[in-house]
Amino acid sequence: MSGCGGDVTVVSCSADRTCKIYGLGSGATLRQVRCPTALTSCALDACEATLYAGGADGRVFEIPLNGAPSMAVSLDGGLDARDGMIALEGHSKRVVGVACSTDGDFVVSASEDGTARVWDCASRQTLHILRHPKPPICDVLLVPLSAYAESSRGDAGSSRKRAKTTPAPTLSKILIGTGDRSGLKPWQGAPVALAGARESSRPRAAAAARTAAARAVPADAESEIARLKSDLAARSDDVSTARNDAEKWKKLYNDLKSIVDAQLVDN
Repeated sequence: MSGCGGDVTVVSCSADRTCKIYGLGSGATLRQVRCPTALTSCALDACEATLYAGGADGRVFEIPLNGAPSMAVSLDGGLDARDGMIALEGHSKRVVGVACSTDGDFVVSASEDGTARVWDCASRQTLHILRHPKPPICDVLLVPLSAYAESSRGDAGSSRKRAKTTPAPTLSKILIGTGDRSGLKPWQGAPVALAGARESSRPRAAAAARTAAARAVPADAESEIARLKSDLAARSDDVSTARNDAEKWKKLYNDLKSIVDAQLVDN
């Protein structure tokens, strides 16, 4: 389910190879998509722009809901005859659960083969493979980082820092071909991740930002700087005067104390 209030979107899948999207407020079927295999699980991203469906053959289908009609040809005579569809391959058995991250960068799928895969949405590559010693896995659930941090709050947990992972680069857009009936063309090469792909450009980007900020000085900046300097000089004079007054009062206090002490000794 996705949405809030009366504008909630409900997505369902079935062994008849179809995914249906409903509007909970109206109860009407908004869309129906047919896939080339029986479906066991589905998930909708936070923007409601992409639908992910897990198949009984181990594939995860990425279905764009707002793609251009000419993006690809139909899949197996689907009801949405001109929708694009991409297959994420890696599981060897039935996919039992699919979940999308809230930022839309990752998709997690779980399978009866005892593995859970973390996919990069931009490149469609597998970033991580999580294995369980006692398969099969029956479902997958993503816990928000804030809730996880609150449940594990402590000295040891707060001092632990997570390493930043560099997202995988975008390689090939695996769209549907026209020659095969199934129309799915998975990536054939080995996964490639360029370490530090983004980190290397950060110093230059920071320098460019500082240069742009220096150039974007308003026209009246000089007058404002002069006014601030004048105020600073006036405050400095006030501080000097206050210090001189404090020294005078200190001297008067010492003189008065000496007079009082002398009178007490004489008496």
